[in-house]
Amino acid sequence: MKTVIPKFENYLKVNGFSKNTIRAYISDIIQLHNYIKDIVKETPKIAQINFYQIRDFMIFKSNHKISNRTISRKVVSIK
Repeated sequence: MKTVIPKFENYLKVNGFSKNTIRAYISDIIQLHNYIKDIVKETPKIAQINFYQIRDFMIFKSNHKISNRTISRKVVSIK
């Protein structure tokens, strides 16, 4: 993840995303990473992250009463 996040951030900058959007997308990715890390008890590699882990993360987040708009943004940032 250490090399992926800076590359993703650069991609967002090059494609004209705002600073706030970049910050939010990076935060979403880090939250997903930390969630999976807590579940599997090791640092996940991107290729190992599966649909069910992402789905469970989204359910976990939706149970914390965040807005539908925030959930939608998280989906977009994870894609």
